[in-house]
Amino acid sequence: MDFKLILGVMTLLVVPFTTGSSVTFTRTQCDLVKFHGGNFQNSGIVDGGFKRAIQRLNDYAEACKVKIYITSSFRKDDKKVLWGTIVKPSKISNHFVGHAIDMNLMTPLIDGSRHFCNSQCLGDEKKQTKGEKCFLFQIGHDTTLRWGGNFSTPDPVHIDDGINKRNRAEYNRLFASLQTNCKTV
Repeated sequence: MDFKLILGVMTLLVVPFTTGSSVTFTRTQCDLVKFHGGNFQNSGIVDGGFKRAIQRLNDYAEACKVKIYITSSFRKDDKKVLWGTIVKPSKISNHFVGHAIDMNLMTPLIDGSRHFCNSQCLGDEKKQTKGEKCFLFQIGHDTTLRWGGNFSTPDPVHIDDGINKRNRAEYNRLFASLQTNCKTV
């Protein structure tokens, strides 16, 4: 078992569930923002143009009584092979412009335990709790968000706004700016 996976699972077991629904956004050294709080159990980094989507995801999680555990957000296009991905990453990934997240879900259960929903669970409705189904339903009916579970090659941990498809010029502008100006994140 990979050390990162063990550490991630250990973190899930000790991080208390947050209350309330406020997401905090903090500017980084470039045109990206770091987000945390609300129904996010950890933090992520996105483009400022994706902030409303993050707030909507937080609101959906609140309504559906689930917590979101971010596994990936903005990422550098350093041409390295990513380890542990569910599907082969796109060459025009929305992660490269801060308009996508990968996530797992956690749901508190009546007995005080937590249900952890990873790619296998997110990709199989029979393994999902009512709250997890609710959350994915909300995303599926959002007018701008896309859930990777509905892609032709399913990627059930992925959520984005499809900027690479609906506005390629803006995607290219963001890519050039963020990949050049955001040396480290």
